[in-house]
Amino acid sequence: MKQTNLLKTFLLLCALIVGSTCAWALTKTEGFETATTTTTYNTTMEYSTTDSDCGIAWTMYYGTASTNDKISGNNSAQMRWYSGMDGWPYIMTTTPIDGLTNVSFKARVSDVKNKMDVSYSSDGQNWTVASSANTFEAKNTAYNFSVDVPSGSKYIKIGFNSTSSGANKSKLIVDDVVFTYSSSLVPATWSLDPASASVVEGKSTTLQLTTNYDGTLAFESADESIATVSYNSSTKVITVTGVGAGSTTISVTGAATSSYEAIDKSINVTVTYPELASNVTDVMGPLGYSYFGLTPAGSETYAQPEEASREITDAYGVTFLLEKGEGSTNLRYDASYLRWYNKNILTITAPTGATIRKIVFTEPETGKSWAGSMTANTGVYVSSVKTWFATEEDVTSVVFTNDATKRIGGIEVYLMKTTPLPITISSATGFATVFTYAPLDFSTLSSELKAYTATVTGNTVTLTQVDNVPANTGIVLKGDVKTHNVPVIASSTTEKGDLTGSVTEDLVYDSEATKDYFYLGINAGKAQFKRLTSGSIGAGKAYLALDKSTAARELDVVFDETTALTLVNSEKRTVNSDIYNLAGQRVANPTKGLYIVNGKKVVIK
Repeated sequence: MKQTNLLKTFLLLCALIVGSTCAWALTKTEGFETATTTTTYNTTMEYSTTDSDCGIAWTMYYGTASTNDKISGNNSAQMRWYSGMDGWPYIMTTTPIDGLTNVSFKARVSDVKNKMDVSYSSDGQNWTVASSANTFEAKNTAYNFSVDVPSGSKYIKIGFNSTSSGANKSKLIVDDVVFTYSSSLVPATWSLDPASASVVEGKSTTLQLTTNYDGTLAFESADESIATVSYNSSTKVITVTGVGAGSTTISVTGAATSSYEAIDKSINVTVTYPELASNVTDVMGPLGYSYFGLTPAGSETYAQPEEASREITDAYGVTFLLEKGEGSTNLRYDASYLRWYNKNILTITAPTGATIRKIVFTEPETGKSWAGSMTANTGVYVSSVKTWFATEEDVTSVVFTNDATKRIGGIEVYLMKTTPLPITISSATGFATVFTYAPLDFSTLSSELKAYTATVTGNTVTLTQVDNVPANTGIVLKGDVKTHNVPVIASSTTEKGDLTGSVTEDLVYDSEATKDYFYLGINAGKAQFKRLTSGSIGAGKAYLALDKSTAARELDVVFDETTALTLVNSEKRTVNSDIYNLAGQRVANPTKGLYIVNGKKVVIK
């Protein structure tokens, strides 16, 4: 504990520099001058006040802001100790002061046998004594004290030391408290629960933000066609609403405040289809169909009175059938929208070899009333995003009904193809790469087309033949030069390996990229993966994305043809072929391990 006679001069200089508004960057001062005074003490009372020269809140245990025995100004903080008390009196701050480095104050006691502790805390609950059992040379004499606290301290407690003794009703008086803190801004604390957002299209999810940042936060979705965001600043709850399946980010920004650095965060958002989060692929969609121009030009044009239905098939083979339902009188169209009367029926049917995954309806361009009350015979219709979602894998037709006179401006149908996928091997070498958009089955094509996943070890790529692969998997193909019809299956549990790619986007060479990319090439009839140094790798192709630490320009390709051979009788290890170890030496009685049999690697168990 340092005692100094310079504190009064220091405080005077601070007052001259900053005035009395507390709007300075290096100190906060508490004199208890505006606190409400009381002389009530009892063993069950905790006294708290938020009145402070600088907005510092205090809790006072067996203490009060008092005009009696004040050190300076109108009031001082007064603590009173009685013999037989349960606990020792103290005053402590409950307002966090970020960057706190020192607390200075004046104190005196009514009995020199009383001692004083000064403690610090980072959370206001767990305390460490910074300066213990400070003594006073004379009673009723104010002394200056200054205590340094470690980085991360935010709260201060001043009170009687537990070894105090002396007369009953002893007093400890504190006044003119000066908090000194760093002038540099500190990062605000920041956490989200959960850390990212995953939400179904048409639904919302919430994230609870915990932060001590004291400024105004701004939230913005990078792609509002995927997700939108709102924020309740009172509860610190972030609400994310899914609009369309996909991934995007939400940026969170806030300007620097007097205490904290600027905020610049991002939240990852994934929006999925209802009940089909892991299996949906829009192979053929979206397919667009608009009712614009369906009938001759002119407003409110009726169909013929005897016409009970109207059917249209678009260029993709999607069929739209509109029928008069029970109680309906007419089918009615406009030049720019479908007018849908009460109980009319709309049936949308997928073409052969496809299933329907999603249907998006749009409002009329004219701003006429929207058909928001429609219902469907299968799946789920979410009115807030005007979208129907499949909840089964094999929906080929959806029937919609409506209970009022409404209008539809346009319809988009998202399909998944279920017929075999044609894959063409065009290179004379028979090699190709594919990044799949649906689970595929190669088991029936092994005589003419083989599929391999790839695993990288050092500068070698090992190709392992597989019978089937999941969606979004990079594979190497080796087969006859022709078009192969590969069956589409519901799912696959095959490990994907290290190949990656994109169904829709080319990978364009970028010298500033954080990864090195390798594409499949052929050198003297031998397959290699070569580093991409210019140009691009087309959409639908597979490639390797490796760390920059990979020094090689080419990676050798080997085929994993390892098989397992189990020798049941440990004393009669007889096989029909010669067995060699990896050094090329013939082995008469092999033990467990890896050997060469008929030119192939064999694991003997």
